[in-house]
Amino acid sequence: MSTLNAGAEAIKEIGAAALDASWTWQFAAWRDDKGPTGRYAVIKPTGSVRAALVRKPVYTVALVGGEHEAPGIASAASQTLADAMRHATHTAFAGAVVSEPVFSGLSGEGRVIFEVVVDLTMSFN
Repeated sequence: MSTLNAGAEAIKEIGAAALDASWTWQFAAWRDDKGPTGRYAVIKPTGSVRAALVRKPVYTVALVGGEHEAPGIASAASQTLADAMRHATHTAFAGAVVSEPVFSGLSGEGRVIFEVVVDLTMSFN
């Protein structure tokens, strides 16, 4: 498995354990396939270096709330994810630097979006 995929899987495993089951995890792009009440956690890699060469992959995780949902829901979820990543241990990575959650706007459907940046140092055990 490439470090890029291993990093994304580690974020998903930690995030899925920290957030409730109402969040649907996706990779690279947000696809609204759950309707207006769907909540999404979208892991997006940054940069353009080949995955096999990346020892410190960086991701953004966008938490997209349900349509016209209270902004506090996505905000709290993004803070929970950031805290979980800061305190997590995982076999795929040796450490993580995690940003504070940032409000990144509204989608065209009135969905609140918060983003967290996760910078991993991968472990090659």
